[in-house]
Amino acid sequence: MSTIVSAKSVPALDMSAVTLTFPDGAGRVRALDDVSLAVAPGEIVAITGPSGSGKSSLLAVAGSLIRPDSGRVSVATRSGDTVELNGLSRGEAARARREHLGFVFQQSNLIASLTAVEQLEVTAHLGQRWWSGPSRRRDVRERSRLLLDQVGLADQSHKLPAQLSGGQRQRVNIARALMNTPSLLLVDEPTSALDSARGAAIVELLTAMTRTHGAACVLVTHDPTHLDRMDAVYEMVDGRLRSVTSDQDVEPGVGSSEAGPSSLNGVGLVSLRGTAMSSALTAMP
Repeated sequence: MSTIVSAKSVPALDMSAVTLTFPDGAGRVRALDDVSLAVAPGEIVAITGPSGSGKSSLLAVAGSLIRPDSGRVSVATRSGDTVELNGLSRGEAARARREHLGFVFQQSNLIASLTAVEQLEVTAHLGQRWWSGPSRRRDVRERSRLLLDQVGLADQSHKLPAQLSGGQRQRVNIARALMNTPSLLLVDEPTSALDSARGAAIVELLTAMTRTHGAACVLVTHDPTHLDRMDAVYEMVDGRLRSVTSDQDVEPGVGSSEAGPSSLNGVGLVSLRGTAMSSALTAMP
C-alpha cells in the first residue's frame, strides 16, 4: 500500500487506502491504487507526475466529485467535526463542497457578466433557499471586499473578467475559493495558463493565503520550479503515491502552524503580512 501521512496535527484531509478504477474494454484500469494521504491545516503539498498518472483523479476523489471503489476519504471541518465524503449522497456531497472545500482551477472560470466582487458574493449565496436580508448581504459584501484586498485587488473589485489580466483573474479565483472559509483547498495546475513570472507570483500567493487562513492545500502541478515552496512533495506514478521529500527536506518554519490557524468566522479577517505576501502582490500585474 502507498501510504503518505503527515506528521503534523489532526489532518484536514484524510484519505486512507483509496482505490479508484475506470472501465477499460472488458476490464478495468486503476486510476488510484491503494493510496493514503493526510494533509494538516495550514499545510500545502504538491502532487507531481506524468499525464495520466492519477493526479486529477486524486483531486476529484478528495473533492467528492468521484466516489472511489474502496477506501475512506474524510475532511475535518472548521467546527471540529469530520465529514466522511465517500458516504454522502449527491446532494450531501454538493453541500459539503460548498461549505468545506475550495477549488482553484487551471482556468479561472469566472462568470463573464459579474464583477470581481460579485464573483465572490454569488459563491456565498449558493445553495440558499431563502431571500437574504440586508444584514446578510452587507456581511457578504464586506467579506468579499476584504478577500479581494488580501489578494491585492481592492482597486479592481468593480471590473469584469474581460477587464482583468490573466494573473488578476487567477487571484479572483483564489479569493473566491476562500469565500466560504474552507478547511481544504484543491488546486489544479493554477499556473498552466500564465508566464513564469506570473505563475511564480500565483504560487507564492497561494502558499501565503493557505498558511494564513489555516486551510490545508493539495496542489497538482507539472512545474518543478515551485516545489521548494511546498511543505511536502509527492509523485503519482501509475496510480500510486510516493513521497519525494521528507520533513527534513522542508525549510525550517515553512508551513509551520505555530501561530495557529487564523479565525475566519463571520467577516473578521486578519491582515496578511510578511515579505512572501508583499513580494507576491508586487510581482503580479
